Amino acid sequence: MDPASPSPDGAAHNAHFDAEANDRFREALAEPTDNADEALAREAVSRAVAGADAGDLSRAATHFEESVNLTRDERVLFLGFQFAFRTSRLELAERFARRRIDVAANDSAVAARAWSNLGLVLHARGAWDQSEQAQHRALEIDRRIGNLEGVARDLGNLALVPESRGDLDEAERLNLESLEIAERLGASSIIATKLANLGDIAHAKGRHAEARERWTRAAALFRELGKSAWLRDYERKIASLDAENRS
Repeated sequence: MDPASPSPDGAAHNAHFDAEANDRFREALAEPTDNADEALAREAVSRAVAGADAGDLSRAATHFEESVNLTRDERVLFLGFQFAFRTSRLELAERFARRRIDVAANDSAVAARAWSNLGLVLHARGAWDQSEQAQHRALEIDRRIGNLEGVARDLGNLALVPESRGDLDEAERLNLESLEIAERLGASSIIATKLANLGDIAHAKGRHAEARERWTRAAALFRELGKSAWLRDYERKIASLDAENRS
């Protein structure tokens, strides 16, 4: 298969790139460019994808790094962010997120998503105050432009900060608000992750029957969406809870 085109199959590929990132990168590749830097960036990212699919994550990271300052195409930057974040290369993920903020129109869904992505990186790095600020920035943009799916996503990501601080009530409130919007929109992927998160919070609060119900609904959606890693994780949680209740 042409290495310039992300493989649609394979566990290694699916662990590092989701369907959205794949499709948007293919879209970028299909558009002709006369810009030498953009052409070099696309070539570097194509080599990076091939390296990731082959299991050579160091080679993939090197090629992704080559692309960060060359491209102004947010679709290419999103693919790079996703790889870096999913492989815990948080410094590289932050570079991709900040570059995407730089190239995005100020009041746009792309800018909001980039701020939210930056918030996720900062949360993973333990910079909770900065993460919260970035997620609020994303939420403000999405609310201003009426991007309800973005609002639902931002609220869920924002909930990570109070959850990490031990404020489960606030984390639950934010996740419930996110879930309500996602259900109105029929945004299955967001619904699934919010049900999973709310199940985790219910379990932590000792509400085990509620946790099982939410995890079961989340697992059904993960199965429908083909999110096998999430599905395995929550099937294990359900089985563990069932075993605990039998003991």
